[in-house]
Amino acid sequence: MKILRLILLFTLLFVSFYSSASTSKFDCKYLNYHLVLEAKGFKHIVHELSINGEILITELLDDNWFMEEINCKKSGYEIVASHIQYNDPVKQVFKLTYSSKRGYKVIKGR
Repeated sequence: MKILRLILLFTLLFVSFYSSASTSKFDCKYLNYHLVLEAKGFKHIVHELSINGEILITELLDDNWFMEEINCKKSGYEIVASHIQYNDPVKQVFKLTYSSKRGYKVIKGR
């Protein structure tokens, strides 16, 4: 009976841990790369944005930006972010460009 309880407890913990993360993929018909957004956490959501699911955009992660919108543009992705998870509704716009030869670039807008 104890073993069954332990197995059930472990299963519930395992399932709840992995269900706390979600992943979204953003494709753009103008660009030859895509973005992957992974949301993790319970109380405060942490967004990890990566190029092709491989190259982590550390500038946005280090500053704890919450991605509100990701828009496809011919010149790159437009990212609208905020710190809404900390009750700060002010939005910041970033432009993300990438090339396999030069890497990625994040430009802060507005």
